[in-house]
Parts: sequence; structure tokens; C-alpha cells
Amino acid sequence: MKLFRILFITLLTSLLFGCGGSSSSDSSDEGSGNSIYSISDFDGEWFTAGIKSTGGGPALVSGYTVINEQGQATATTVPDRITGETPIYSLEFHEDFSIVFTSQELEHYYSVMDSSGKSVLPFSGYENGYIGGLDVRLGASYNLADLTGAWSLISMSTDYNWQLKGTMTITGNSFTFTGTETGDNPVTVSGTLNISSDGAVTLDGYGTFTGALDAGKTVIAAVSEHDPFKASTDKAVYLLKTPSSINGSDFAGKWGHVYTYFKGDHTFRMFYGETTTGYDYDPAACAADSHKSVVICMYEEYMEFRTKGH
Repeated sequence: MKLFRILFITLLTSLLFGCGGSSSSDSSDEGSGNSIYSISDFDGEWFTAGIKSTGGGPALVSGYTVINEQGQATATTVPDRITGETPIYSLEFHEDFSIVFTSQELEHYYSVMDSSGKSVLPFSGYENGYIGGLDVRLGASYNLADLTGAWSLISMSTDYNWQLKGTMTITGNSFTFTGTETGDNPVTVSGTLNISSDGAVTLDGYGTFTGALDAGKTVIAAVSEHDPFKASTDKAVYLLKTPSSINGSDFAGKWGHVYTYFKGDHTFRMFYGETTTGYDYDPAACAADSHKSVVICMYEEYMEFRTKGH
């Protein structure tokens, strides 16, 4: 029971356009070989965790997709995902590492893959509704030791009035979380969790919590309808393995970012932003993974995903 998203093949020549977003770069690589990515980087099994804005209001979206070496989805459990021999996405590389996906079925779909492990892919686009979140590529094998240590946790609810940020410490299969939710209310939670040999992460006693650890073993993407953090609240949950230290030079180089924006009418809009060369890291709002190639920030009106290209 697993599978992922995102496929491609055709190299285009145009400026990037996002789902209600802005232009990302002034120059195009046009597949000249300058890009650090190739189609083969997407080969494998991926897990999707995010939020979609539909006619019935915001809702969770998740599932697995298998992609072959040609960039074609061969199986998927993600709603509104199409599989088959004909690639449903076109792929455009830019010199600054940015990637855009388009297709006849889906409106412009923007994402940037992390250059460290090439296993984390934030996304923003439109699939029968605005959609945004995180995809992680699965690795060969996992065990509980992969979860040991401190993790930064950031969560957003389909009710945009609720957010959560804090630290989860894992020892064996036990965890303790300490953080704050919207309104600066303190939250402390303890429990047990598990990871399967193929990377699925679960919380004991909470069957609707579904997640996966990426192949680089520094990012967990999950969705949950009921858990100890806040009962009976649909939410996307992201955990980043805490680095031993952080300084300004860690964020030099070129980064891309996508946003999930909370509108006042309790709907979501997803945007991509321009790629940037370095940026100021705000520890009060942001968390980085131990590879320092993925950063997630939570602000009052939006969540931002940043990935380092090179």
C-alpha cells in the first residue's frame, strides 16, 4: 500500500508560472545539462501529505505513488492522480534548479527538489482544487533507530485558525512533544510510535495518523484526523530531524519556496515564490532538517516550504 506523485518528461522553454504565484527565474536551462536533476531522480515510491482546497472546504490529501525511470506513474492511491504510459506532467528545468510541472489535466504545478538527498519535494498547484504540501521519496529499509533523536514538528490544520510548532524527542518507540499551539498555548504530549521496514510512520492508538520517512531519513510527512496533539482536527504534520547546529552560512546558495496561504474565509491558496540566493533564517518561525537542505516555516497566515537547490 504505497505509491507517489509527480512525473514528467518534456523540457519546455518559458518562464515559470505558478498557481496564482509569481515568476521564478529570468533564464531557462532548456535541458542543457546544467541542471543538477534528471528524470531518474524521481524513480521510486513517494508519499504525499498535504491539504487541498475543494468546493466542500479544505481537506487532507495523502497517498502513495510509484514512478518509473521514464517519469510515469504506474500506481497511485492519491486522489485525482492519473497513471499510465503517457506522462501527465511536463518538466521544465531552469539554471537555478527550479522545476515546473504542467499537464492538460492539472494547472501549473510548481516544486523544487532538495539537492541533498533528492528525496523531499514541496509542491503547490491545482488538482481539482488548490493543493499544497510535501512529497517524500521512500528508501530501501528502515528501523526504529532511524527515528531516535530530536525532531522539529510543524503542523497546520484544515481549520486555518490552528497551528502547532515544537520539538519531539524520540527514544526507542517512545516520544515526548513539547511546543505551543495557536494563541501561544503550551502543549505537552507523550506516547509511542513505530516505523515499518518500508518507512511508514504511525502513532500507536491513533489509526488515522499516516506518515512516511524520506530516504534521507531527515523528513517525515504525515496527515492525521485524530491524534494526541489535538483531537478530532484534520491536519498535515511535518517533522524535521534537528541539526546539531545552525548558523547563517548554512543558508547560502540558491533556494526555492512554495506557500500554503490561509484565507480569511477558511479556504487555502497555494503559491510558489521566486528562487533566492540565501535568506535570513528565523528560528522562532522556522525549522531546518539535519541536512540543512529543507526548511519549513509557520507564520500567522501561511506555511512556507524551502528547499536548497545547490
